[in-house]
Amino acid sequence: MEEHYKIETLEQLRAIADVRRLRIVDLLREQPLTVTQLAERIGEPPAKVHYHVRELEKVGLLRLVEAREKGGILEKYYQAIAREITVPDGLLLSAPPDETMMLLDTLFRQLRDGLYQTIQKAITQQNEEIQAIYNFSRVYLTPDEVKRVGEQIGELLKPFETPRGIEGEREMLGTIIMYPEETAPDSADRVTGPLSAVQEIVKRKTT
Repeated sequence: MEEHYKIETLEQLRAIADVRRLRIVDLLREQPLTVTQLAERIGEPPAKVHYHVRELEKVGLLRLVEAREKGGILEKYYQAIAREITVPDGLLLSAPPDETMMLLDTLFRQLRDGLYQTIQKAITQQNEEIQAIYNFSRVYLTPDEVKRVGEQIGELLKPFETPRGIEGEREMLGTIIMYPEETAPDSADRVTGPLSAVQEIVKRKTT
């Protein structure tokens, strides 16, 4: 397995713009697994997981690293192409504008749906603590500082990328987005602190 790999084609970018596939790649960074083992960890039917694995293998983001025969059944073990897979600057912008927006919409919609499900569960159960972070910040950075902050965040999260088997540990999905604001929001919509409107609603609902 390589240490670093940069997405090279739009085809690869399309293939990985899916939360399930990102999770599959993440699991296969830790160790080689079969489709059946992946399905058990993800909680999805093996047939569905096999489809995603096949698509990721097709574009070169996963590799078949071993095949073992067990009880007359051929078990195929897959592994991610690298421990760290990144998207180079400019690749997303090189796609046709409509396709770029479709890729972003697909990925962000999945992240949104996952967050909504977490909040809905907390509201329904009343007594469950919401284990999620919502933080809206306005910062002022140079292009070099943006890059450096991204690297610092990546280093901060690295110790938590591998399961440690400690009490209370659970898998969490997160994304960090920073972008230059082209149009300032109306004053009524402006976030004035780290607590978002969503946090305030949830706090009222669960207390």
